[in-house]
Amino acid sequence: MRAKRKRRKSEQEREEQEREAEAEKTEAEKTDPKDSLDESGEDTAGEKISSVSMSTWDTLSIPTVVHQSLETMGFASPTPIQAGCIPAAINEGKDIVGAAETGSGKTLAFGIPLIYRILQHEAALASGSTSVAKADPTEDESGQDGLEGEVKDEGSEQDDEGGMEDDERVGEDPSMMTGMEANEGDNDLIGDDIEDDVDFDDDIDDSDDDVEDDDSDDDDDGEQVDMQRLKTQMKCVDVVDNIADEDWLKAGLPLTSTPAGGLDQEKKLFGLVLTPTRELAVQVKNHLVAAAKMTNIKVAVVVGGMSAEKQKRVLKKRPDIIVGTPGRLWELYQLGEPHLASLPDVKCLIIDEADRMVEKGHYAELSEILDILNTSEQRSSRQTFVFSATLSLIHLGPLRKSLKKAYKQDKKDKLDSVMAKIGIKEDAEVVDLTKREGTASSLLESKIVCAVEEKDIYLFYFLRQYPGRTLVFTNSIDCIRRLASILTLLDCKPLPLHSSMHQKQRLKNLERFTGNPKGLLLATDVAARGLDIPDIEHVIHYQVPRTSESYVHRSGRTARQAKVGLSVTLVSPNEMNFYRRLCKTLNREEIPSFPVEHSYYQAVNERVELARDIDKLEHVSNKKKHQNDWFVRAAKELDVDVDEHLNLHDMGDSSEQKQFNKKLRIMRGTLKALLKRRIFAAGYSQRYLTANGKFQSPFSQATVGSHEAFSKMKARMKKDKADDSKEKDKKRKKFKRMGRYQTKK
Repeated sequence: MRAKRKRRKSEQEREEQEREAEAEKTEAEKTDPKDSLDESGEDTAGEKISSVSMSTWDTLSIPTVVHQSLETMGFASPTPIQAGCIPAAINEGKDIVGAAETGSGKTLAFGIPLIYRILQHEAALASGSTSVAKADPTEDESGQDGLEGEVKDEGSEQDDEGGMEDDERVGEDPSMMTGMEANEGDNDLIGDDIEDDVDFDDDIDDSDDDVEDDDSDDDDDGEQVDMQRLKTQMKCVDVVDNIADEDWLKAGLPLTSTPAGGLDQEKKLFGLVLTPTRELAVQVKNHLVAAAKMTNIKVAVVVGGMSAEKQKRVLKKRPDIIVGTPGRLWELYQLGEPHLASLPDVKCLIIDEADRMVEKGHYAELSEILDILNTSEQRSSRQTFVFSATLSLIHLGPLRKSLKKAYKQDKKDKLDSVMAKIGIKEDAEVVDLTKREGTASSLLESKIVCAVEEKDIYLFYFLRQYPGRTLVFTNSIDCIRRLASILTLLDCKPLPLHSSMHQKQRLKNLERFTGNPKGLLLATDVAARGLDIPDIEHVIHYQVPRTSESYVHRSGRTARQAKVGLSVTLVSPNEMNFYRRLCKTLNREEIPSFPVEHSYYQAVNERVELARDIDKLEHVSNKKKHQNDWFVRAAKELDVDVDEHLNLHDMGDSSEQKQFNKKLRIMRGTLKALLKRRIFAAGYSQRYLTANGKFQSPFSQATVGSHEAFSKMKARMKKDKADDSKEKDKKRKKFKRMGRYQTKK
């Protein structure tokens, strides 16, 4: 018995030592500076991790919380459009009309003043509160968020929807989070109908699980220690009365107190952002959430193609900012959505890509929304922002002499027309940084003149010759469907994007394209405006755009943020009229020709023609089958007999169908064998025009967009071809020598 007791005691001592060692290890991990960083780059121990200088932002009067967000995002300095718009919007409260080239940072140019005004508004409301919670100054000096608690008004406690679990700590209530944590959670929930996965980030450690009674004999002492630890972990705050709003804003503290005059259910819509496309709305929402992540500002996106019921539930959370498209927004407003009832009283209105939005014949719902806003009594106190890359670009109308005067318009007339339609004040700040050329200075433009039936050949030639992330624009959905089928047969793995697709599939294709460095996206003008897809190297205009604005916006998907990009336009003889008008509007004498090595034309043409034949046969067969199936199904529903010989397409008997399927298999096998064979000489097939945001030689040695660049590229191609032929001659001579040696033996 004694031996058993000793053995049991020794086992207990060993287990206790292991628990102590594990507890020490856990404590060490908690205090490890490497593990104390949260997602924003903030050290939870109190030290700010900074790798960039942010001094250039200090002159723009932006809130401290936004300054911190910009630092974590890596934006060291404002872009010219931001430096021109933000001071006038924040310091003077003026309306802003901004025009700058694509990829210049226009979203933050209106996003930062919008966030500032919301913080200012909340500070004014908070001044009526009886008490405001403020963090311990020692914690604030160490780099912690300035606010960890919230005003405690008697009788105003509210439970979250769905309730709380018993084992959750009190600090997980959004009202007890810091502004950053509450904002991240709310904006994740608000974006639930757009993104498939919602991440709920919780940076505050669980407290209940860490409070343990290590010794049953020391209950009183343990309880005191645990209560002290609980207070420390819960970050209890001191309640201070009568904090000045100006001091509150200067400190950059998130405003999470309940405004005097009502609970959250009475909060009105503050900012409205309207965009022409759904994808752009989602992108703008994500940028605003990133800029406001240190605050408690809520942002929601309301677009078509998604469940209206889900978006109604989103609006019940009463977001401060709504980003959306006019159609769905007007639909919900007409249905009497409570949060949109305050639409006429909105304090900030932003219209992105405004020239397209207010163009005659487009977005009829926007006209209805503007009528409501411009007839409101709050119009005088509203701040309006209007942005576009082509706001001051004047495109020519039809060239018929009889209508020349009717379409004659200058830059001032266009701006005045846009400002009048939207309701911008006369003293608005106009920041126009666009050049007469319209496109970015780092964009290399080129063209290939060819017949309509040759466009597929030159497109496939370019995709094989110059791999890289490529965006191909067309003018019609039917063209995208045909190209998608042919390029799929040619193993190019295209991703379509057009307005007839379901919204979730559109977003999924965009995500796939963004994640593939050699991705290929076929799109209509749905993807032309505003989308910021990183590192697009090439933009191909499969068909000449009908307006100069479309050309500028399409080409603007590349050469963003001072990176270099390439634009290639395929011009057929019947499109020369649009091409000449484009050059005249953009002040171009001529767009340089893209150098093509015609010695490879035959090999490329062979593959493309075979793919076309396969696609044509499959398309005709599938169309006949689809029509027959529809006819039979309709007759069955009407209980009518069908005469197959008179009413249905002849698909042939089983033997003929087998012959047809065999023919297709042979053609597909031949195409697959051709695609495995090399088209270009060694050293050609994997040569990039751009790499790491810069053009490879000879483009880096020539002026972008000049004839010199193309002449140097053509000279390089000739030299490489000569080198390849010399290399082949050497190999041929070597094989001949080997043959002679074998003959001697």
